[in-house]
Amino acid sequence: MTNPDDKPENQESRRVAELTERVTELEISLTYQRQTTNTLDEIVRDLFDRIELLKAQINSLEQDSGAGEM
Repeated sequence: MTNPDDKPENQESRRVAELTERVTELEISLTYQRQTTNTLDEIVRDLFDRIELLKAQINSLEQDSGAGEM
């Protein structure tokens, strides 16, 4: 008795279905990674802006304290 799943057409269909599922999983994974990267990029940009603001505040305080010493 032969198994109908052993026919080349069925093997090919099964292989195509497996590859389609794998490609879909990879697309989902890539989308998640892109979202994560974009979120991290926003966080880094926000932190950089905050650091620049703090640097400016420190410089201002240093100039104010230096002016009082003259």
